Amino acid sequence: MEKYIDIKDASVFLGVSISTMRSWVRDNKITYRKIGRFVRFTQEDLDSFVIKKEAIK
Repeated sequence: MEKYIDIKDASVFLGVSISTMRSWVRDNKITYRKIGRFVRFTQEDLDSFVIKKEAIK
């Protein structure tokens, strides 16, 4: 079973603010899951986002 990470923990992992995370979700810049009314991420979502960001640099 996949472990889901909330937006606060994801922002700490990525080193950005929660508001930045919310804007990335709103703009579909990061993969996320909606569980009920909550936004959640998997570790795979966050890792692939980091890899994508590194490739752009």
